[in-house]
Amino acid sequence: MDFGIHNTDLRSAYLTCPIEPEVEMYLAAPPTVEVPDGYGLRVYKALYGSMQGAERLDTYKEKKLTEKGFFRSCAEPSLYYLPPSSKFGLVLICTVVDDFLITCDDRFIEEVKNILRSIWTITDSGSVEWFLNLKFSRDRRNGLLKIDQSAYAEQKLRQFGLDGDPAPKLPMKPSFRLSEAMAPGTQAEKIAMDKIPYRAMTGSLSYFRMTRPDMAVASSINSQVNNCWGQQNVNAAEHELRYAGGSKLW
Repeated sequence: MDFGIHNTDLRSAYLTCPIEPEVEMYLAAPPTVEVPDGYGLRVYKALYGSMQGAERLDTYKEKKLTEKGFFRSCAEPSLYYLPPSSKFGLVLICTVVDDFLITCDDRFIEEVKNILRSIWTITDSGSVEWFLNLKFSRDRRNGLLKIDQSAYAEQKLRQFGLDGDPAPKLPMKPSFRLSEAMAPGTQAEKIAMDKIPYRAMTGSLSYFRMTRPDMAVASSINSQVNNCWGQQNVNAAEHELRYAGGSKLW
């Protein structure tokens, strides 16, 4: 199937997502707002950054898209679709918060976007080139689609101060094994380790699984000590990040 692939995002998605009257959400008033002791502010729109806000936006998206005839995939909840029997044929919409990736027959893709426009104000980026730090390169004549994270790898190397370091040939040293002895042994060591953004490293490494199955095992191992990491764990995570940068066109 030589479908078009376009990406759009919803403008002010959270602020256009109402909260049902029966759902009560409150937050503490900021210092500049005076309220009586024991009182807070009631929230009437989904609030970005809150778990409740994300849940309300997800519920609202499902409500609106299913009203338009879309089905939500049971296997992948972020995926909505119209079956091949619909007037547009098969339509797939991958949703990640307020970012949508749409694929269907080119003849109908604008009509599908118009369905979204009837619900939200959207930004239409056209045929996909970038989506969530994923670079899309497509040769439709030869039926080729390539997705890579080379720019993301370079960004992460700069973020963690590893750009310019030599790249290893493997994502993890073959001899590396997790052990309790790697954990900080003293309070001073624990304080020193807490200053290292280890969780940010392992979170970044997990995102490479989108296109890099060769890094999946190492990423899983490195993520197992997110609550108590030592210098050897940090070294292993940095090792994998350098590998990602050195093999970014894998």
